[in-house]
Amino acid sequence: SKDVKATTTVGAPAEPANLAATAASDSRIDLSWDAQASSNGTITYRVERIDTHLYYEDWEAAWELAGTTQSNSFSDTGLHQGSWYEYRVVGSNNAGKGPWSQITGAQTTGDGPNWPEIPGMFRFVSFGANEAAIAWNAPEFDGNRPLTGYEYEVRNTGCDAWTATTYQTTGTQARIANLPACVSGYEFRLRALNAVYEGEWTHWLYARVPTSSNGRVIVTPTTLTVAEGGAAEFNIKLGQAPTKALDLHFDWEGDYDITDSIWNSGYGLQLTPENWSQGVTIRLEAAEDDDSVNGTALIHVYLQTHDPRTNSQKRDNPTVHEPVFSGQAGATVVAVENDND
Repeated sequence: SKDVKATTTVGAPAEPANLAATAASDSRIDLSWDAQASSNGTITYRVERIDTHLYYEDWEAAWELAGTTQSNSFSDTGLHQGSWYEYRVVGSNNAGKGPWSQITGAQTTGDGPNWPEIPGMFRFVSFGANEAAIAWNAPEFDGNRPLTGYEYEVRNTGCDAWTATTYQTTGTQARIANLPACVSGYEFRLRALNAVYEGEWTHWLYARVPTSSNGRVIVTPTTLTVAEGGAAEFNIKLGQAPTKALDLHFDWEGDYDITDSIWNSGYGLQLTPENWSQGVTIRLEAAEDDDSVNGTALIHVYLQTHDPRTNSQKRDNPTVHEPVFSGQAGATVVAVENDND
């Protein structure tokens, strides 16, 4: 067994000697140091830590209290997995505060901090003459650190200077108001943040400001149930006649038993000056499976002007095709599989 050294302190405590740190789990580090006897009352030890994965402008000010103890050992719990923490200890008694110990450290077990994944289903909820509402789903992997929020950027396309404005939020939706007039449109992108890393950006969402409040996508119903082995339908139409054919596009995530059927019923569809009022019907089917889980799929429907030009032609003149409809403002359908196993 380890010999425990004990010294008798006259006055304030001496420096806690032989400070050692050992990882006990993916969320706990155990500390120990040499015991001291005091002739000026009981010694209380203050244990401080630093999470070395974080950035600090002033490292001395970054030390935070882990806890206090009157023993010569301490267990620091509630830590992040796979992370290196540094510690220092100081004792105090009736005579005052002693000197700090030497700094030591240890790393909790498990995988360390990483980049959070890209948020799911980044989409427009609405898009108007001077504001946009966007929404997204939290990423499935937070990078082994709790998410601290999201950062999103907005930039106008082809209007005066190319500028980007950055916003931050902690929710999974946001409304951007006071967008200046820009007939070429706007682009939006988003990324998740944790305390250590910034995640990758999503794809860009693009939209033009609609010239009419009727320039919108209408989806009915917006929530539906699909029985396992069965099917359900929803309709997509427009609030007014478009001046050009509009291609229907879909983003989705969730239960693939449902979303796989979008390829069969939704691929290549258009809303045109002829069919805009009756719209088109999308048929969702839920394949038979062996589980007994009621899966959910999120399906976002949006529009893009049918444009046969090449990408370089679009970049050279992005305002040639200018419908009354915003470029990607759309609607979202929630489909739930009713599993009958």
